[in-house]
Amino acid sequence: KFCDMVRGMSVEESLLQCRMTIKKAGRIVEKAVLSARANAVHNHGMDATRLYVDQIFATKGRYYKRVDQKAKGRQTLKKKYFSHLTVMVKEGSPKREKIKLIPSLVQRRLKRIEKQQQAAAKAA
Repeated sequence: KFCDMVRGMSVEESLLQCRMTIKKAGRIVEKAVLSARANAVHNHGMDATRLYVDQIFATKGRYYKRVDQKAKGRQTLKKKYFSHLTVMVKEGSPKREKIKLIPSLVQRRLKRIEKQQQAAAKAA
């Protein structure tokens, strides 16, 4: 889900999105995008300000098998899954526009109060 959210954004915008989220995937994707940006700039000589996330996807990786102890001396296998994260950046204009931040409730109330005060000043 997080990969779908970041795909098509500029690198700076996707990093901002990764830093502002509370999801664990945000930290992982942030590291991968930073690494992809550094590789593009250092290895391929691209302009860091014009990069955008062209492709980003997570695929199935390997898994560990561990023994899980149960009641009455029984045991079951527990699998710990891993995944692969692939990020491809390109130079050019991003496919998605910047995020439009929704103003908070306090900001909306302040605007409403200012409008009311201006209307009262005009009436007086």
